[in-house]
Order: sequence, then C-alpha cells, then structure tokens
Amino acid sequence: MKGYIDDNLTPQIENIYIVGKEKVIQLKCVLDTAFNGEFCLPKKYFKECKLQYIGNEDFILADGSIVLEKIYLGQIIIDNKPEIVTLSLTEDNEALLGTQLLDNKIVTLNFKNKTFIVDE
Repeated sequence: MKGYIDDNLTPQIENIYIVGKEKVIQLKCVLDTAFNGEFCLPKKYFKECKLQYIGNEDFILADGSIVLEKIYLGQIIIDNKPEIVTLSLTEDNEALLGTQLLDNKIVTLNFKNKTFIVDE
C-alpha cells in the first residue's frame, strides 16, 4: 500500500473502497496511527453500505474522554484485495485506517518526500 503526506502532514491513502449495497464506493482515507481500531467510516455512507452490527465498544479519545460506539463488520478493498474489517462510524468526511490493520506490517513514513509505504 502506498500513500502521500499532504500539506497538513497527514498521511493520505488513495484507492481505498468500501463495498456498498449497490456499488463499491471510493473513500478519502487517512492512515491514523493514533487510532488503534481497524477502520472508521464516515456516517454519510452508512445507509449505502453492507454493514452488520456486532456490538458496542468503548473508545478513549485524545482528550481522555471515553465514548461508547457501535461496531459493525464491513468489507473494504485495499490494493485490490477485499478485507473484512470491524468498523465504527465518524462525523468526519474522511475514513480512518487504524493500527489494527497495520499489525505485522512495516510502515515507512517519508516526510521529506511526502510519501509513505506499507509493506507486508
């Protein structure tokens, strides 16, 4: 997986998709190393997607507060490979790829060249 680092120093991933009820939806996605879940989907796509509710989970936010979020199973496509993920929803317009999906991988962030690579 490859991506770029934008002018705000945020790692962005292109070519991330979520499987919808009628079509595959391309997402704007951030590689979020501060998010230890698998995937966070913007709420605006909720009704369009094939998601299965599986329960609730507590998340600790950056300010230390704890929020209870609904958790779903959904299918995303990364590097043309389908993957079943657990996901939560966000009010943000960008999806978040969390560190659980990076487990056992090598992530190289190159801020000088504004690129990053995730290797197996």
